[in-house]
Amino acid sequence: MDKIPVYEIKVPNYKIKEIENLSGKTHRNQWGHEIPVEYMENPPNFAAIAKPIVAWLRERYMGKRIGLRLLGSMEHEGKSVDDLVEAIKHTGHDRYDSKREGDRYENIENKKIEVFVLEVEVGKEKGDDGEEQVQHALSSFYYYPATYRGTPVRIDIGIVYDLEQLESVKHHYEGREDEEKGDGYVFKYPDRKHEAVLAILKIL
Repeated sequence: MDKIPVYEIKVPNYKIKEIENLSGKTHRNQWGHEIPVEYMENPPNFAAIAKPIVAWLRERYMGKRIGLRLLGSMEHEGKSVDDLVEAIKHTGHDRYDSKREGDRYENIENKKIEVFVLEVEVGKEKGDDGEEQVQHALSSFYYYPATYRGTPVRIDIGIVYDLEQLESVKHHYEGREDEEKGDGYVFKYPDRKHEAVLAILKIL
């Protein structure tokens, strides 16, 4: 477990503007969600933030298929970034508490899903090997939480997975029955899940 390397990646100007009193005004974003106007008008530069993350992946995993999971420590009350890193080292993921609500990955088939992961093939033409995926993930953590809980989430941890040790689970979300999703995974080797982790990233 201690063999899992932990790296720090410095990204540019990645701050979530803290707003105590929202005006109640909203804008509709590209996915049709109503976002508080204060957050909609002050988003981070997701393209700039994604670049050093993907550059790091290219440097170490060129020509390989890997899995990338992004998460924000602010969604884990009472847990620091370092706390989560240690939990990931031991469990292989960030679902350290079976009683914790909000990370059970519901789907209409009620299939077991242990982690959601971006599949990235590093080494394609620049811009086609993870940049768009990482940008989308960063913006999703910003806009979706702003819709359902009123505050965006800043990503500060990344988990790099060996996809050979994960098995994809095809599933559907409620209300999106016509769209089959393949981003859910289970571990092939349940008794040694941590061995599927290639690296842990602290996104500073």
